[in-house]
Amino acid sequence: MKLRLAEKWLPLPRYLAATLICLTSICSLPNAVASTEALNIDSLAAIFNETSPTHGSFEQQKNMSVLTLPLNSNGVYFVDPSKTIVWQQLQPFAQTTLLQNGELTQLVNGEVQPSNQAAASDMVSEMIMALFSGNWQQLAEEFAFKISGDKSHWQAELTPTSGAMAKVFKAIYIQGLDTHIRRISLHEHSGDSTNISLEADDASKLPASIERVLELKAR
Repeated sequence: MKLRLAEKWLPLPRYLAATLICLTSICSLPNAVASTEALNIDSLAAIFNETSPTHGSFEQQKNMSVLTLPLNSNGVYFVDPSKTIVWQQLQPFAQTTLLQNGELTQLVNGEVQPSNQAAASDMVSEMIMALFSGNWQQLAEEFAFKISGDKSHWQAELTPTSGAMAKVFKAIYIQGLDTHIRRISLHEHSGDSTNISLEADDASKLPASIERVLELKAR
C-alpha cells in the first residue's frame, strides 16, 4: 500500500507560523534555559546583599502528631536584615516575638515574658536571623544545602548535619522570590511540622502595632 502525498500544502495561519519560528529560534540557542546562572550558597547570599527592611503578613500551620487538627495562626512581620525581626501573631491570640541584637524576647499585651528555654531560643533565633539576612555561609556550618531554581524563583533544602539542630529538625525547606522568602517548612524528627507562608507588603505603611514594639525596645 502506498501513501498518497498531498499535491498542495495548505498555508499555516500566521500566528501558528510565527510560533513555530519562535520555537525554532529558541531551540537553536545554545542551552537557552540553562543560561540562567546555577545557584549556590554564595550566589544566593549575594541576592540578599541588596535586601532592605521589609514587612508583610504571614499564615502559619503547625501539625502535631498528638493532635488531629492543625494549629493555625496568622499575623504580621517586620524584618530589618541582620538587625531586627518582629513576628507578631494576631490570631488566634495576640503574641509578639522580637529578635534584636541576637536576643529573643516575647511580649504578651505589651509585657515581656520570661523564657525558660534560653538555649533553644538562642539556637532558633540565630537560624531565623541567618535565614532572613541571607547569611547562608553561617547556616552551612550546621546544614547541608540543596539549592535549585534561579534568582527570581529559588528553593533551598537544608538538612542539619550536626549540633542541636540535627537533634530537632529532620529538614527545612525554603522557597523565595528574589530577596523575599515566601515559604518556610520545618520538619521535625518527632513527626511534627510547621508551614509558614509570607506575603510581603512593602508598599503599605508599617503596621502601628509593630511600630509600637520597635519604639518600646528603643527606650
